[in-house]
Amino acid sequence: MWVRSNFFSIHSLRASPLTAVRRRLITAVHSLDSRRPRPTSGVARGGAVAGRTTERSARRARPRGRGGGTMRAWTNGGWPRRRLLRVGLPLGAAAFLAACGGGRTARQEAPSGGTPTTGGTVAGQVGAVAKIAPGHYEKQLAASQEELEVAKNVRRGGTLRARYLDPPHFDPARAYSCTIFHTASYVYNRLLKANLGAQADPFKLELVPDLAEKWEMTAPDATEFTFFLRKNVKWQNLPPVNGRPFTAEDVKLVFERYASAGVQKDFFSVVDRFEMPDQYTIKARLKEPYVDFPATMATYSFIVPRELWLNSDKVMTEAVGTGPFIRESWTPKQGSTFVRNPDYWEMGADGKPLPYLDRIEVLVEPNPAAQKAAYRAGRLHLYVPTDNADGDDLLKTSPNTVWLDLPQSRGGNVNGFQFNMNNPKFKDKRVRNAISMAIDRVAYDELLYDGLNKGYSATAMPWTFIYDDFPSLKDQGPTFQYNPAEAKKLLQAAGAENLEFEVVEYYLTAGRDAFSPAQDMLRQVGIKVRNRRVDNPTAITMLAERKFEEAINMVWGPPNHSIDGWIYPWYITGGGLNYNGVSNPELDNLLRAQRRETDNRKRREILRQIDRLLNDQNYEVWWPQGWYREAWIPALKNFRPQGFLGTSVCYSNEQFTRAWLAE
Repeated sequence: MWVRSNFFSIHSLRASPLTAVRRRLITAVHSLDSRRPRPTSGVARGGAVAGRTTERSARRARPRGRGGGTMRAWTNGGWPRRRLLRVGLPLGAAAFLAACGGGRTARQEAPSGGTPTTGGTVAGQVGAVAKIAPGHYEKQLAASQEELEVAKNVRRGGTLRARYLDPPHFDPARAYSCTIFHTASYVYNRLLKANLGAQADPFKLELVPDLAEKWEMTAPDATEFTFFLRKNVKWQNLPPVNGRPFTAEDVKLVFERYASAGVQKDFFSVVDRFEMPDQYTIKARLKEPYVDFPATMATYSFIVPRELWLNSDKVMTEAVGTGPFIRESWTPKQGSTFVRNPDYWEMGADGKPLPYLDRIEVLVEPNPAAQKAAYRAGRLHLYVPTDNADGDDLLKTSPNTVWLDLPQSRGGNVNGFQFNMNNPKFKDKRVRNAISMAIDRVAYDELLYDGLNKGYSATAMPWTFIYDDFPSLKDQGPTFQYNPAEAKKLLQAAGAENLEFEVVEYYLTAGRDAFSPAQDMLRQVGIKVRNRRVDNPTAITMLAERKFEEAINMVWGPPNHSIDGWIYPWYITGGGLNYNGVSNPELDNLLRAQRRETDNRKRREILRQIDRLLNDQNYEVWWPQGWYREAWIPALKNFRPQGFLGTSVCYSNEQFTRAWLAE
């Protein structure tokens, strides 16, 4: 375990009540690094700003390679080292920087901590480095000159080897998960998509055309949107579509399917009807104003051909679309292979059809040690370090590695668990409040994530939609504050002093154990909670089908491109993603109101009311989570993990359409 001297000192920790958890935290501190440059707030946008260069900024722009970074050590007073330092899947991160939100703007301010370093500058600035040098970067890694001049430098061909999570099936109507998104983003398209890659904003999402070459709000009150489709698109030349033309009817039919049932039905619940003025125009007429409609369609509404789902269940195992890659093979629990679609419609910077890569091989590898070994041996081209110690170890034997630590701008994801609200154990709000107040989020954050969040715990709502600046743990209200004495009183008042329950989970112990610290904290107030670990397909299926009795590790993704997509389907009574059975009339009214409100200021106030209500009700227990971290071979160009979408394991993989291997 380690603590960064930039955040919490031994003195500040000792000033707090010395609970068992905090004693463990203090005894775990062995040394602090006084050599590290003092961090600044904000984001370094390049090695130089507006042509000005200082020695201090130049130091920050250097990568932290072998021998760099913060000195850390560990003692054995707390949770076992092997349980907390296993490497593997990241657990997401608290939202730190601005994300787009229905026209609102927010200042990009990161919490203090970390050294802003960059490999170049943002597009349009002078002085970008020729190439990204191997090493460790934090907060942002801007495009190199090589990546800015794609037409000049791009190299076609090659096989990219990456990792993904084992999908339960491939139907985006039946489960809302990155396990399905990963394959879908290679094989299918949506009407709109997010702009990704080295030149894209690392924290905001900018919508760009996909199958729709343009779109318009054709009613001033946001009750009608028109999408103008591309005319040169064909389905992949494989059964059962056999290269037929793509038309507006394909969009209308699959959108009507999503609207009828399944996990996306709430995104389409405002639609009165879809119209087709011609073969290449689709018009959505809404029942009420919904300004977020285009952004929501860009999230997960893949255009799947009717041949796979109309009177058929082929969509569960097959994937044939209009996308840049053709799925060549799929072996459950092992992996998939994708090859370049020779008939793809989108052009690259060199004037030839995308993608640049010939082939992508993705494997299922749950063992962290095997993941790192595969990267070192060249069987994987990307690796996700859990923490700096893990990344530093990687650089010792694989120094030719680019490694970026990135704050997130999305909301929470898998950092906690949600209650089955139909279970009598959790109907009393006092019980849920007590469980939340028993979690020492500051100590948890220090223990697992270097204290980067200062205890702030990302919830269902990305903070950038409701705050101008990064919020604090205090902003999350009394039920998020560590108060074991009050927790015990609440349990006693509710008659639940000997509370026991089970959490079904996969992500909480995938790679590193993020469950045991919370389990130990809950034990201090007399709550016995046990985890039942299942594999990823089982976890997703149990969640989607509501087949858990007490509590389950939430999966709050894919990261929706609109704020409505983060909250409405998850909390509205009977919602398609309301897995835990929340039913609150006051909340329902607020959720409907924010959908209809077109005034940004008024809408933000409604969103703040929703945030306060959710934090008070504790339908879930959220705790801090780490930054996104990803390492890759320097030969991989035009790729970056993205603050809102994450790493290549899940939602940032679709940028491989425009990535290339330089050697």
